[in-house]
Amino acid sequence: MVVEIPDTTLAGSMDKVEIFEIDDFKVYVIGKEDLIVDRLKDDCRWVYDKIDWKYLKDRCMKEGTVNELIKIKTEVEEILNEVRGSTGREEKEDMD
Repeated sequence: MVVEIPDTTLAGSMDKVEIFEIDDFKVYVIGKEDLIVDRLKDDCRWVYDKIDWKYLKDRCMKEGTVNELIKIKTEVEEILNEVRGSTGREEKEDMD
């Protein structure tokens, strides 16, 4: 089990915290949305560019979720272009 305790205060919403019970212990986990924001806040383009899209596509093909991946990838690209001020020259990762 890996546990990350980055700070003493929650950088996000307590309303999004999820509680899991494991045996007699309660585990409080930051909300998925806040976790995404935390991981992306420094430089979302860097994170996007470091994703192994071929591996992700192959894994989604095995799980039957490739259409969802393509939809999410397209939406993320649109948001990044909007946020970064797209120059019209989009960098596309080859998922084939």
